[in-house]
Amino acid sequence: MGDPRAGFVLRLLSNMTGLWLWGLCLWFFIVSVGAHWQVMRPNDPDHHIRFDMTWYSFVFPNTALVTATQQIGKAFGSDAIKIFGTVFAVMLVLVWVFVFVMMVRSFAMRRLLWPGGMDGSEVMGQKWRDKFQNGQGNGITHADP
Repeated sequence: MGDPRAGFVLRLLSNMTGLWLWGLCLWFFIVSVGAHWQVMRPNDPDHHIRFDMTWYSFVFPNTALVTATQQIGKAFGSDAIKIFGTVFAVMLVLVWVFVFVMMVRSFAMRRLLWPGGMDGSEVMGQKWRDKFQNGQGNGITHADP
């Protein structure tokens, strides 16, 4: 670009933009974990979700976050961020194995991909329809005349 400092400026801008996007990805990760935390109670039937194939969405988008974490650590020469990225990658692999085991378990229990069975979204939809038809969901109680 005609100036010997242009490469440094472009590298600085790209690192700062990457850092901002990485922080945004971390924020979305924290928000998504918080949003799903209440339905991950195993012994509470009102706050529990059954396995569905959409559980893989807990795994695959976060691979980009893990990769970005490793690259941010490399770009800034930070061993702490690299270690955090490695720990995050191990946790992501464990989550993937858990989701895979739950998929196999659900298939073996004939709750997944079984003819005539309802998937998780249909079960939740039916649960909400039953709740609102009985008047429990909107604070209105129906009295028989």
